[in-house]
Amino acid sequence: MAIGGPILNSNAKVTSLLVFILGIAVTATIWKVRISSEVQAEVEKVESRLNIFSQEIKVVLRDNLKAVERMAKRWEFEEGLSRASWENDAQNYIKDVASLQALEWVDSQGYNRWIIPLEGNEAALNLDLKIEPRTAVALLRAKEEKKLQLTKTVELVQGGKGFLGFDPLFVGKDFQGYIVGVFKVDNLVDGILKESNIDFPIQIFEGDVEIFQHAYSESTQPSSPSAQANFNFQNLNWVIGGNPDIASITLVSSGPLTAGIISIIATLFITLLCYLYLSLRKKNDDLVLHGKLKSEFLANMSHEIRTPMTAILGYTEALHEDNLSEQERIDAHKMLLDSGHYLLNLINDLLDLSKIEASKIDIEKIECSPAVILKSIKTLLTPNADNSQVKLKFKFETPIPKTIVSDPTRLRQVLVNLVGNAIKFTPKNGTVTVKCSTVRDIKDQSPILIFDVNDTGIGISEEQLQRIFLPFSQADSSTTRKYGGTGLGLTISKQLIEIIGGELSVSSTLGEGSSFTVSLPLATVDENDMVENWGVVENPPAPAKSSSKHHQLNGLRILVAEDNGVNQKLISRILKKFGAEFTVVNNGEEAVIHALNAAYENAAYDVILMDMQMPILDGYEATRVLRRENYTHPIIALTAHAGNSDKDTCLLAGCDDYTTKPYNSAQILEVINETIARVSQSSQES
Repeated sequence: MAIGGPILNSNAKVTSLLVFILGIAVTATIWKVRISSEVQAEVEKVESRLNIFSQEIKVVLRDNLKAVERMAKRWEFEEGLSRASWENDAQNYIKDVASLQALEWVDSQGYNRWIIPLEGNEAALNLDLKIEPRTAVALLRAKEEKKLQLTKTVELVQGGKGFLGFDPLFVGKDFQGYIVGVFKVDNLVDGILKESNIDFPIQIFEGDVEIFQHAYSESTQPSSPSAQANFNFQNLNWVIGGNPDIASITLVSSGPLTAGIISIIATLFITLLCYLYLSLRKKNDDLVLHGKLKSEFLANMSHEIRTPMTAILGYTEALHEDNLSEQERIDAHKMLLDSGHYLLNLINDLLDLSKIEASKIDIEKIECSPAVILKSIKTLLTPNADNSQVKLKFKFETPIPKTIVSDPTRLRQVLVNLVGNAIKFTPKNGTVTVKCSTVRDIKDQSPILIFDVNDTGIGISEEQLQRIFLPFSQADSSTTRKYGGTGLGLTISKQLIEIIGGELSVSSTLGEGSSFTVSLPLATVDENDMVENWGVVENPPAPAKSSSKHHQLNGLRILVAEDNGVNQKLISRILKKFGAEFTVVNNGEEAVIHALNAAYENAAYDVILMDMQMPILDGYEATRVLRRENYTHPIIALTAHAGNSDKDTCLLAGCDDYTTKPYNSAQILEVINETIARVSQSSQES
């Protein structure tokens, strides 16, 4: 017994400790299950109240929209209203409807002409509502459907988040614009909350964006909602979230637990909350970053294509004029072609531009002419300068290399941006001077190509120079309103120049003008092959005129599978010009039927031009079907997908060759002749 006692006592202590630990675990588990059950019940109550709240919003909104509808009906009944009468009605409705931020009359062209109240809404006066995609969609739909349409939630010009209701005005068949109600989300929801029995914090989201939040008290700040209800009304698709007071449930239901158990559970609970918070925070940061990158990408798109698009639209309009000389028509066609090619190059490089931040952008290193690039920029931007009554000058300060090895698309893109900005920010009768020179580096005497863009414009202050290359950075908000632009152009230009091995710098004096300098280091320079003036700059070759080459497809029978009507007309015109016989079908299924029937009748087509994206049966599957049926004649893929992987996909499907859209006559002629020759030679060798 003397020996066994200590052993038994030891086992008892261990067993007691295990029972105690097990008891704590069981107690904690039961308590947690009980709490979870009560929380779930409370969440369901909150969801039920949120659903009722959603219906209350819908009822109030319908009632508030009657103000807009009544004003529209009176306009149509009176066959138009004087401004005084309209403003009197508007003031009365503004007093009666708390959620109405403003009432507006927008003319038939989409411009905001009348506003009540004007005070605080000055920024919206004469605003073109078509420039914002969400309002543009609602404008068009309201006019087409002849009934009131709401926008999605937008950032109001007056400040805050809200939405607009457009009620179209038709006097007979005469469309006279819209009555527009501007509703602020805060005013609408707060007004309903005052009359509701909501006693918990709520939030309202549209997509991932929070558009409203309400804390029931200072101790119940909104967090990630555990209960949700949907609000759907026309284009408004909101998620209303709320949280029950879980803390109070825990305290009421905890029972006579020891302080130790409460401490352990509280520690675990806080740890879990911290983990969930950090996880959600990281996810939210990732979403914000993704949204920012997407916004920068889209802004860059708009910024970089507007200049050549202006040339395209302007010269297209000019071609409709009857008094143009033959030379003017030739110049206009050449400008359209040049601008179209430039836009195509930008489109081909858009994926590369999106990789700038990740330093994964692909850069060309090809031989190009700086003088030719400058001359094309002069041709492109001179009309802009003339329209702004700004003198645009180009100078060779020193002889420059006839050719360099660089990325001409990136270099041209940067210079177009810099010269375009200089024109935009230079007042009437001012001057923009583009200087080009070759200098030697002070340290190692290596050659550097310099482009200086100088203007006599508004200039930039020292403070503004510090952030001039930051994304979305312009001098101030008044600059954006007066001159337009996203503020991304200089950011992109600096990054691109640095990626191709150069530098972009700026100096400026406020009120006197600015100077942007692109410095591009060169590997070598042939001193015997330099350019000093425009006289030795060759223009790009003019399009070939009609000749017997137009009939190089004579006798060939071609099947075209293309579902787009415009592309059908274009390819038909090209094939007809070259003398081919051709048949056009609308999808892959028709292509398979025509091709196999012709082959069975020993009259197979010499080549099939196969669009890869078509309804019913796409080009990939149609090609596979033909190859499974032992169809051995050439098939050429036509596709708008231009990546190397896209080409491989087409070839793996069974195509003999591949060409991308947009295509031209020479491209089609070349790919058809080369493919037929290659397939014919392969057949003979086998």
